[in-house]
Amino acid sequence: MNAALLGYGTVGRSLDELLSERPIGISVTRILRRPGKTAGDLRMTDDIHAILADPTIVVVVEALSGEMPAARWIEAALAAGKHVVTANKAAIAPRMMRLTALAREKGAAFRFEAAVGGVIPWIENLRRAAGFDRIDRFCGILNGTGNYILDRMAAGLDFAEALADAQAKGYAEADPSADVGGLDLANKALVTAAAAFGLAPEPGGSAALSVPTIGLDGIDSAYLKAAAAAGKTVRFMAFGRRSEGKGAPRLALGAAPVLVPLESLEAAVRRNYNFALFWGDVAGPLAFFGQGAGGRPTADAIIADLRAIAESGASAAPRVTEASLDDALLFGHARYADGTVRSGTFADLAREAKALRGRHGFAAFEPAPELFER
Repeated sequence: MNAALLGYGTVGRSLDELLSERPIGISVTRILRRPGKTAGDLRMTDDIHAILADPTIVVVVEALSGEMPAARWIEAALAAGKHVVTANKAAIAPRMMRLTALAREKGAAFRFEAAVGGVIPWIENLRRAAGFDRIDRFCGILNGTGNYILDRMAAGLDFAEALADAQAKGYAEADPSADVGGLDLANKALVTAAAAFGLAPEPGGSAALSVPTIGLDGIDSAYLKAAAAAGKTVRFMAFGRRSEGKGAPRLALGAAPVLVPLESLEAAVRRNYNFALFWGDVAGPLAFFGQGAGGRPTADAIIADLRAIAESGASAAPRVTEASLDDALLFGHARYADGTVRSGTFADLAREAKALRGRHGFAAFEPAPELFER
């Protein structure tokens, strides 16, 4: 099976190397790079249209960073009838309804395992479970950068030192704002909701508008020590819940530093690892653990999607429909660095945290126990 690779950064290069090291019948025959970067390899081109028009290319692997032009090229590849595999949650999160519908219309596979959870088969297991179980909630440590920072801070580094260490190891971007500010987690919450619930907040709804967030920036060792004295620690998490009754299904999503008990499974997750759970009405809670950041783990997840296409072709993309946002589905407390505690819906607490940080310091979310009880 011939594949075209869009982008040749950390993930793209790792994918190309792994497929060369371990031949499995999948060949990267074209590589899209920026103009001026195509010398030295006959597979390289700066012409996306040549790739989309090439009948020998069966699947397009999108391994770019950022929302555009990646989103436009994903849509163009699907419209051309190409299977698409992507790791780019920023490009697909606001467009899950449109992209899944287009894939179904064209009979093309649209797979995005690597967009959430690193090497964990999170999306695949959500889709499999959702075929029978009714999944009504999820939560997870789904940002390897944030977890690595918290782990290094627990070892004695301050925030800036831990971030620099993460950047040196390739876990954090030169501009870490999407990771530490919560946007990366918000996008992953949207993608997870599409796979788990078959729901999206609205056509074209962005993470910034649809997913309330509290960032990790501003946390310090004093906050972590105070949390430990109370029998808790902090993990940077995405979470979501749905409810169905009369009318449209309802949905609430969030991303925040979350206070968890020291004896919890989440507290034991170290370094850049991810850990995520969902709840099915038949199966109950199911948990997943694995590497959450880095070029080769992400490339491994892409290869799992490529193998699935090579073996079974275009399995149907999930049906994703619109849901109304209902802030009341997620609630609890925000605990600030100065000891202030605020209670309410997570959406209200996230808005307050942005307004009150200068007065009360860093805040973490403590969900009501019944939201994610095991």
